Amino acid sequence: MLKQINGFELSPQQKYLWHLQQNDNFNYCVVGAVSITGNLQIDVLKSAVNQVVNTHEILHTNYKNVSEMNFPLQIINNNSEFWHQEYDLSNCNIQAQENKLQQIFDEFLNLNFNLETGAILNLSLVNIAANKYILLMALPAICGDKATLQNLVKLISEFYAAIRHQEDILDDEVLQYADLSAWQNELLTGVETQAGRKYWSNLDFSVLSALHLLGEKTANLEFKPESYSCKLDWKLTNKINSYLQFNDISLSEFLLTCWNILLWKLTGQDNLIIGFVSECRKYQELESALGCSFSLSPHFREFIG
Repeated sequence: MLKQINGFELSPQQKYLWHLQQNDNFNYCVVGAVSITGNLQIDVLKSAVNQVVNTHEILHTNYKNVSEMNFPLQIINNNSEFWHQEYDLSNCNIQAQENKLQQIFDEFLNLNFNLETGAILNLSLVNIAANKYILLMALPAICGDKATLQNLVKLISEFYAAIRHQEDILDDEVLQYADLSAWQNELLTGVETQAGRKYWSNLDFSVLSALHLLGEKTANLEFKPESYSCKLDWKLTNKINSYLQFNDISLSEFLLTCWNILLWKLTGQDNLIIGFVSECRKYQELESALGCSFSLSPHFREFIG
């Protein structure tokens, strides 16, 4: 007897991320840290987080693979648990605190989420001094993005204040991510987007298959995304800010141009296609929504000289 599964189709963004994770054999996640100062009532904080998870289905949604389907289904369950851990570093010196915080943050970056049955939201509360805390948050990328974490912090703060002051929480209708997914999938198959789909499907992306970095190693190494940060000299920062103001361009435009030039120099290719990711929350209803909502578009660049 076949078992019926009640689920929802993944959004276009989730399908892209799922496909990327299968190819890279790596679970992508979004991680954030919030500094908290004051007389924090930890039990109230836990209650606030629990209510937020209960209210937003994307925070208690798992993903079930179904035979003969290329992508899993979103399965909304009644389990609103979230994983949390507490650390007390208030008696450690500054260097020990920094080392431990970096260790915890690195562990968050490499969390192996059980998307089929496990908790979706992961939290760690670190006490670094009297009335000073750092709250670390992590979500699978398939469940949220940077804007999701920002909205999550705001929601937790609102629920925390309401519970602490014994106030009623406004019962506004919440835009659930499963409904947003259905709307986006309908747009992709609708008549109004037919011309756009035809345009993108006819573009030639064959240049990507021949793209290599100068001096690139051909060894079959395991893919592991990492980040590198550095501090810019204040004189260079001032020059950049002056250039942006004089030419009336944004910092993101300037950095994207720098990235294009760097890839041009590293690849030796005059024609490049850059994948550009941007937030897709132009509608007011989406500004406060939880769940991944981004657009990925190719940008064609030709360098002469």
